[in-house]
Amino acid sequence: MDLTLLDDADLRRMFGVPTMTRARSYAQRGQTRLLELDREDDAVWLMGESDGSHGELYRGSIGVQDGPRGPLQHSSCSCPVSTGCKHVAAMLLLAITREEEARRAGPVGVPMWERRLEALLEELEADDVDGDGWHGEPLPPEPLALEVSRGPIATARQAYRWASDPAGPARGPLRIRPLQQSRRGRWVKQGAAWADLRRLRAQGAEPTHCDALETLQALYRAGLNTYYMTSETHLRLAAFGSGLWPALARAREVGVELVAGDGVRDVQLADPVSFEVDLTAEGSGESGRGGGSRVRLGVAVAGEWVPSGSLEIIGDPGHGLAAWAADGILLAPLVKPVGPQLARLLADDSPLVVPDADRDVLVHDYLPRLQRQVSVVSGDASAPVPAPARPVLVLTLDWKAADEVDVRWTWRYRDPGGPVTTDDGSEAGGELVYELDEQRGTTRGVRRPRLEASILAALDPGEDTVHRLYLERDRHQGPRARQTIRGYEAVGLVEDVLPELETRAAAGVLEIEELGDRPDYRAAEQPPEVRFTSPRGEHGDDPDDPDDEFVGGRRGKGDPQDPDYRPDWLGLEVVVTVEGYSIGLATVLEALTTGRTKVVLGKGLVVDLDVPALRRLAELVEAAGDLVEQPRDGIAVRRPDLGLFEELADLGIVEGQAARFVEAARGLTLPDQLPAVDVPDVDATLRSYQDEGLRWLAFLHHHRLGGLLADDMGLGKTLQTLALIAHARRTRPDDGPFLVVAPTSVLGTWAGEAARFTPHLDVRVVVGTQSRRGSTIAEVVEAHGGADVVVTSYTLLRLEADAYAARTWGGVVLDEAQAVKNHQGKTYQAVRRLETDFRLALTGTPVENRLMELWSLLSIVTPGLFPWPDRFRQAVADPVEKESDAEVLERFRRRVAPYLLRRTKDLVAADLPPKQEQVLSVRLGRAHQHLYDTHLQRERQHVLGLVDEGMDAHRIAIFRSLTRLRQLAIDPVLLDEEHEGVGAAKTDVLVDHLRDVVAEGHKALVFSQFTTYLRRVRERLDAAGLHTHYLDGATRRRGDVVEAFRDSGPSIFLISLKAGGTGLTLTEADYVFVLDPWWNPAVEAQAVDRAHRIGQDKPVMVYRLVSAGTIEEKVVELQARKAALAASVLDPAALQQTRDRAAGSSLGADEVRELLA
Repeated sequence: MDLTLLDDADLRRMFGVPTMTRARSYAQRGQTRLLELDREDDAVWLMGESDGSHGELYRGSIGVQDGPRGPLQHSSCSCPVSTGCKHVAAMLLLAITREEEARRAGPVGVPMWERRLEALLEELEADDVDGDGWHGEPLPPEPLALEVSRGPIATARQAYRWASDPAGPARGPLRIRPLQQSRRGRWVKQGAAWADLRRLRAQGAEPTHCDALETLQALYRAGLNTYYMTSETHLRLAAFGSGLWPALARAREVGVELVAGDGVRDVQLADPVSFEVDLTAEGSGESGRGGGSRVRLGVAVAGEWVPSGSLEIIGDPGHGLAAWAADGILLAPLVKPVGPQLARLLADDSPLVVPDADRDVLVHDYLPRLQRQVSVVSGDASAPVPAPARPVLVLTLDWKAADEVDVRWTWRYRDPGGPVTTDDGSEAGGELVYELDEQRGTTRGVRRPRLEASILAALDPGEDTVHRLYLERDRHQGPRARQTIRGYEAVGLVEDVLPELETRAAAGVLEIEELGDRPDYRAAEQPPEVRFTSPRGEHGDDPDDPDDEFVGGRRGKGDPQDPDYRPDWLGLEVVVTVEGYSIGLATVLEALTTGRTKVVLGKGLVVDLDVPALRRLAELVEAAGDLVEQPRDGIAVRRPDLGLFEELADLGIVEGQAARFVEAARGLTLPDQLPAVDVPDVDATLRSYQDEGLRWLAFLHHHRLGGLLADDMGLGKTLQTLALIAHARRTRPDDGPFLVVAPTSVLGTWAGEAARFTPHLDVRVVVGTQSRRGSTIAEVVEAHGGADVVVTSYTLLRLEADAYAARTWGGVVLDEAQAVKNHQGKTYQAVRRLETDFRLALTGTPVENRLMELWSLLSIVTPGLFPWPDRFRQAVADPVEKESDAEVLERFRRRVAPYLLRRTKDLVAADLPPKQEQVLSVRLGRAHQHLYDTHLQRERQHVLGLVDEGMDAHRIAIFRSLTRLRQLAIDPVLLDEEHEGVGAAKTDVLVDHLRDVVAEGHKALVFSQFTTYLRRVRERLDAAGLHTHYLDGATRRRGDVVEAFRDSGPSIFLISLKAGGTGLTLTEADYVFVLDPWWNPAVEAQAVDRAHRIGQDKPVMVYRLVSAGTIEEKVVELQARKAALAASVLDPAALQQTRDRAAGSSLGADEVRELLA
């Protein structure tokens, strides 16, 4: 850059007119002084100072170079303007004046012609590629060189630092540029800028040299930093990335010479170097103070130690350095880049001084950490440098028991130099111990994470080891630092894991130490043995007292819904032993529940608990827990739950008082093996099954247990009960009279049967309430020496509940016990209040719609078996009815088996004539069918809308609509008298059949639940000249009506299903007609069994009339499902049927939709 070529227009463009006016004033008055001028090929750098208006001193710098559109200036000043100010413009004016004066004067003693000629030759020689090329002889390629020099202060930051601190270092950055050789063999800059490389290659420069320099130029441009304000004449080394060093090495390899330029004496390129820490010890410190250890940073370059004060980092982050020595500069790449902290230490030439008191911290905390990063030496051997400690992976097994071991992984660093001082000042015996998961930031500096990682990798565990010992069972996360292994997992550790780890230990990968003796495991040879025993004095009972009965009717008395209610139960201790060792029940249950069935006992006995007996035990405990909260290592069995006692006996040895419960359970489930009962005062010969029933009843009565006699209708439940009463009154006359509660329609039957079979018993039938009969219940019972049996109705019991509850009864018998199936009804509550030790329920249909009906009966006869209705619903009823859970059903059957005795007519098939059943499908007339279909559409839309809104909210309205459809399917007049002329096909079919029946001399029973329809049928039969009898709920003197039918000739008995479907014996009839199907098939079965029962000597024909294409067909399908529920509970053979299809309960939303489909 030639400053003399700058004119006023250039200066105005660079600074502006006002600034240049003030600058000329400053230059002319001598307020600005030019201190330094440095020239490059295309740039001039100036430094100077100026006096401010108020005596301030401002320092500044300016660089000027040619640009594509004219001269450019880069300036900096310490004045408030900071750049492009009048002070730097004045410096430029002074420089221009100096240049112009020098040009006019020329060099002293050198003529002008000589100077011009020398300049011309230098330029020509630089451009002369062919030398004496006019002779046409080719010359060898011209070499290129690389100049390393120090540049001027080239950045605003550097200029500002110099301006603020002129006494500080003012050297510029290291830089490189190309050189070419002149004809005289000198390295010259002329014509060898970086921009000239392409031209030089074309003019014959060495191609490999050009390649090497172009690589450097490309690397520079790739990493160019905009803070650097210079042309590409010189490339600053600090602007290069780490690719600088391979490029320089390549240049040297192809013969590019490194030439020392401005500010550099000599330059050499060295191999990669690493920093070193030099540790020295001195006897005394400066100024006579105590000595210590000195720590200095430096590098060993070409065998020579260079301290930090003589080093200059190249790059950011630093990837190389320049080492300044007396004879020149060494350039070298760094093996590892340096960060800002290390660079700051390198800039400080003073060493770190560590007092003697802190030497231990230096040696054991910091030197190991330094040794992981750099080499630590003692150049004068005054401070021995300890060898770095190596980590050892140690697995510690602390055996607490055969089934429990604490596992711990640690790193142990053993100092070859002797004991190590720990944080608390004590000596650690030559090693430091770290937990495997201890964070390195909280530990001493001795740890070597890379070496630790390599050791863990060498461990190379198998899947068993990873599964048992590694975090989240992931080999990449490493072992758990601490864990306790219990149970059979300890066996797996010894058998599957330790052999592999011991192999690794033998190879030196780790060390294994064990505290305590490792167990010697062996498998048990004998199966587990189960024992059940009841502790002495459990709930005040003496297991050795034979007079302590199982449970009395009053012992479990109370309201199960009362929160203070506690059923009578017996706590059993459960002891599982194997070869002399005991296992707690909780352990067994946990093992079977979790699937970890192998346990360790004693000193290493391995037992597999997955055996059928223990699995069954777990099932029983779970079932018991559904209804009674269970203790941890025992089982609480409700005393009435004899079925569970029997199942426990099948699993193991039952001792103490519990053994007596087992004996009772087995007796009740095998009535034919019970002791015979002598009843000489019963005027009847009992059939074999009736004799077994009597034994069963007597056994229950003897032990004050209740029961449910659920024989089919017609098998003599009344006779068996009367025989029991006769036996009880003879054996325990002081217990008080029996109370028989029955439907009103069969009170006379009880009196008649008692007079027939047990005439010696004083049987008194309660007629009407006290106001009508004129006597209290007590007077009825106690008059004339006292009654043996009192017979009353459910209605009278409900009305005079207090009077009946005020007495203690020798026993209570509930005939047709389904009358108390609603446990929320008043009749049920009245029965529960009766004071007695023995309750017996008689019913041929213990389950009609829902299992909760059976719960109601069981809660009366054996209150403690299933005490709480809500638990029973959750544990039994819902799984069976909603999920068809056959396992729950079978478990329930086993529980109730001791208390429920049921025999079907199959047992007495030889004593009963055949029964033939037939469904008569009746097709409606055209007008009737049209009327039905019209109403069906309307009712369907109405009912389905209510169902969608919720069954519970609209149950009454829904059933009202369904009832209307059922009535319409029978006879349109039942819905509205205006349909009198439509006709009823079902009535026509019935009358036709009954004409034939009566004409052939038979008697028939006709059942319907609609009394209005029965009366219409009676009118049609009377009009046809057929003899009829009639009974419904409003009929008085029912006994007389029944006797009239029995004594008459061929006739027809019209009976309301509810009023006469139970309790009557009508074996005189051998034809039964059921006019309308009901939801509950059991009710129909009871009605049929009025004729088909013991005493019948003719075949019985049963006809069910069903209107085709109506809701009645859907009802028949529903009956089948309800029948399956009853059969599955009472008949073991029906269990598979329950698995195949759900047993219905009361009508639900889905069933209502089915009925209307």
